[in-house]
Amino acid sequence: MRSGRSALGRNGVRIDYVARVPGEASSARYVACGFAGGTFSADRLDLVAVETDSGTLGEARLYYFKRFWLGSSEVAGARVGGEPAVPALPQSVAYLLQQFINAIALSAVYALLATAYSLIYGITGRINLAFGEIAMLGAYGAIGAIGVFVTLGLDDPLAGVAVALAFAAAFCGLWSAAIGAQVIAPLHARHRLGQPILVATAGLAIAIQEFSASVARRARALGSTPVQ
Repeated sequence: MRSGRSALGRNGVRIDYVARVPGEASSARYVACGFAGGTFSADRLDLVAVETDSGTLGEARLYYFKRFWLGSSEVAGARVGGEPAVPALPQSVAYLLQQFINAIALSAVYALLATAYSLIYGITGRINLAFGEIAMLGAYGAIGAIGVFVTLGLDDPLAGVAVALAFAAAFCGLWSAAIGAQVIAPLHARHRLGQPILVATAGLAIAIQEFSASVARRARALGSTPVQ
């Protein structure tokens, strides 16, 4: 009949439905499930509480429910109504459709690259080969913002996406301002031609790539070091 939030666990959901036992009248029932984590938590799918119109499941019943019913291969592989989740297609048609979808995704990436090059050249009159790496730094900034968001215990997905996008834009803007002031502006003052700036942005792209790779290697090394 309807669904909504529940107070069970850190993040809960309640579903109200109508059921009819053979030989009896229909009756309204409900089931509420509580989960351990929020939207961005690793344990967001960990079921910690179940409540129905017959009462709350105790620890033993909840354990057996999760271990021997939800964890069974029959339940995991079951489909609602016994119908396939996707329509069956001939192998040749499915292969052609998959390649078409791959081509659309690749074309979208190329279109974004072409648009970015055109906008940058149209506004500045220069080709910047490092704008992709600057966008990558913005992605790192967005990941860091989401990490801080989760650490603070906030789990609103819309607010998290908004904060991540805002932080990514600000992070890219700071890097772009620093690169423009320290690299592009001195070259533009000395050389009116675009070749030195083109070579400089290519060098910047390589430097940012190596910097990001070194930071990632350092992070992996720290993550694999056992705590004494």
